[in-house]
Order: sequence, then structure tokens, then C-alpha cells
Amino acid sequence: EEEEEEEGGVFSQSSQVTILLDPAAQPPQAQLDGEISPKAEESGGKLALDLRLSSSNASSMPELLEQLWKARADKKKLRKSIREFEDEFYQQNGRNVQKEDRAPMMDEYKEYKRIKAKLRLLEVLISKQDSSKSI
Repeated sequence: EEEEEEEGGVFSQSSQVTILLDPAAQPPQAQLDGEISPKAEESGGKLALDLRLSSSNASSMPELLEQLWKARADKKKLRKSIREFEDEFYQQNGRNVQKEDRAPMMDEYKEYKRIKAKLRLLEVLISKQDSSKSI
């Protein structure tokens, strides 16, 4: 938004920059405050940060591969933890885990889902770099 004021025949311009955040990526309270809550930064923010870091032109193939290896290792650890929880639940209850039964491990399930998304992104970025080298 620009405002022009005439002061003795001289025009001065003042500019104001407004940064809009995606309201869908924030919890309802953050939408009202205009701030990103720590919880929003932890969930969507981590992935958004990962996506920006991974997709920047500064990310070289070795950096992408290193991120891929770390993400795979993290996924493997989480999957093992989740599998142990599900097996123990089955032993105790005689049935498979339902969505509502996941509450004690909700953080692990969410992190596992985030890492899977990161892996898909990294694989696409790596394949893009591979294909751009061959062109």
C-alpha cells in the first residue's frame, strides 16, 4: 500500500509490506493471533522447513542423499517402535490396533507420517537432479 503526501511540492512515498501466512497450515488460535504457535511449528513447520531446505538450489546431491539416509533410519526406528506397540496391544487385547487405540503413541504415528512424506519429497528431488544431469 503506497501513500503519497505532498509536502512543499515534494512527494514522499511510504511502503508497507504485509506477510500473509497460510491460515490452513495453522491451528485456529494462531489464525486469530497472526502468529505461529510452537505446536504448528513442530508439525507442519518441520515439514515446511524440510521442504524448503531440500528443494533449495543449494542442496547438492550428496546433501540430499544424506537427508534421505537419515530419514530412512528414522523411519526404520519409528516403524520398529510402532510395530512393538501394535504387537503388544494384540497380545493384551486379542485384536489389532484401531485408530482410537493409538493415543499413547500418537506422536510416533505423526512423526512416522511426516518422515514418509519427507522421503517421498527427497526421492523426487533426487530423481529430478539425476534427470537434469542426463539432459
